[in-house]
Amino acid sequence: MRRRLIASIGLLGLEVAALGLVVYLAPGRAALAVHIFLVVVAAEVLGAFSLALARSLRPAEPSVFEQGLRHNEPRLERVAQLVRLENEVALARQSAWDVHARLVPTLREVADGILASRHGVSLERDSARASALLGPDAWNLVRADRPTPEHRHDPGVDAATLDRALASLEALC
Repeated sequence: MRRRLIASIGLLGLEVAALGLVVYLAPGRAALAVHIFLVVVAAEVLGAFSLALARSLRPAEPSVFEQGLRHNEPRLERVAQLVRLENEVALARQSAWDVHARLVPTLREVADGILASRHGVSLERDSARASALLGPDAWNLVRADRPTPEHRHDPGVDAATLDRALASLEALC
């Protein structure tokens, strides 16, 4: 508030100096210069009052009506297990080691659970029956004698093979 007052007084001083200069340089136009000066000062005062009025009428916080109009969707938290599975699949697409170390144990656990609960088949004990139920793509990923990759950085599982394996697991449900 004090800063605005000092700025306004400084501006008024500049306008008075301009009025004095015009009256000194063109004494015949002094009346016109005074009229222009008064219009400029009146406009500044009116603007300052309008600004003060607008600031005083603005509520400190939104009204209940405005708060009701806001559309606040709750932020959906991602399920940690889903994020972990997405990461496993993304990594398994990149390297053979990630297929072996990350994705295969998860797929083996899922396949073993589905086979045991829906078909009474154990992935370890009934490998021939499990192989027939799972299909070649899924069986190749979950079989117990799956070899460790010779080169860790070889390409991982391709998307089509993974899609077929997951589709055969879903079909068992």
